[in-house]
Formats: sequence, structure tokens, C-alpha cells
Amino acid sequence: MTHRTSPIAALAAAILASLGIAATYELLVVSYAGQMVDQDVMELMGARTGNDAPTGGLLAEIQVPVLAGCGLLIGAICLARRSWRLALHASLLIGAVVVLAVVGKSELERPPLDVGNALNSFPSNTVAAFAAAGIALCAVTPRRARPLAAIAATAGLGVVSFTVVSQQWHRPSDVIGGALLAVAVAAVVDLLIPAWNARSARDHTEHDVRDWQRSRAAVR
Repeated sequence: MTHRTSPIAALAAAILASLGIAATYELLVVSYAGQMVDQDVMELMGARTGNDAPTGGLLAEIQVPVLAGCGLLIGAICLARRSWRLALHASLLIGAVVVLAVVGKSELERPPLDVGNALNSFPSNTVAAFAAAGIALCAVTPRRARPLAAIAATAGLGVVSFTVVSQQWHRPSDVIGGALLAVAVAAVVDLLIPAWNARSARDHTEHDVRDWQRSRAAVR
């Protein structure tokens, strides 16, 4: 029997993540107190890691190749599982997150309250892209291997999030916004193209073979 994620659960996740994005923006980007906290945390993390100003670092050099590698891995898994549904799900998820992050960053305003750089950096494009890639990887990975994929994706996102703040690319609010954006879009995409608990063509074939073997054993 094939199960799918509850539409109510997916809808709730999308709504809660969207509310989290709005709350983060209002509390940490729009307000003076929020900007102060946001800026202080970024500068403190930067000082602790020896970065007193925005620094390129290793992430600037490898983020595009790493994301490309994630895309190739996701594509290879979808190909191995012979599932166009999983491929479409992952493509829509990653594409929508990247587009929305770019649009949000360019269209949202950061009030000029004389706290750090007045240019808006919410949400983080980098964090949003890595979060989307990680969620997509987990969605297309077979259930048995999904915990390993989740651990790898979470660890990678943690490293990226720490790096963009400590190198003063982004404030903590940008990281939160980018991650929540990926969650919200992932929930909506799963409503449109269920993938988390949907069987691939290969999974169906293996299931049918096992059923046939059981039926033959029962007849004997």
C-alpha cells in the first residue's frame, strides 16, 4: 500500500514556516532592537573567528560546485529509482526556493536605522539554496537511506549557516529566513507533487515481485 504525507500536515508546515519568516523579518530586520541584536551577533561571531569584516573564504569558492554536485546526486538517485515524479519534485523545490530567495532579497527593505550595512540581505540566498538541496535530497532518497541523507544535509546546512554569519556575509535573521523559506516551499511542493512517501517505479516493481513470491509460497 502506498502512503503519502498528510495534506493537512504539509499545509500546516507551509503556514507555520511562512509565519516564521514574517515574524523574523518584523522582529529582527524591521525593528531597531532587532537590528541591534542581529548585527551584534554577527559581529561577535565574526570577531571570534577572526573576521572583522566580510570575508570570502573557502565557501565563496566551493558553494557553486557543491550545489552542482548535490544536483547531480539528486538526479542520479531519481534516475536510479526511475521516477520522473521525484525528479520533478526536486527540480520545482530547488528552483522555486532559489527564485523566491533572490526576489525576496531584492524586493524587501531593511529600514535605515544606522545599524550596520543598510542593504537588505534577508533572506540568505546561500542558506536557502543549501536547505532546498538538502530537503530535496532527503525527499528523493529511499526510506532506508533517508536518515543518513538527513544527517548529511543537516550537518552541511549547519556548517554553511555558521560560515555565512561568522564571515559576515549574513546576519542570523537572514539564515533563519532562508531556512524557513526552503521549508515553506518544500511543504507546498509536496502538496502539489507528493514525493516523501511515494513509491518509485523501481520500488513498485520490487514490491510486486515480493508479493508474487509470497503468493507462490502460500500456494505450495
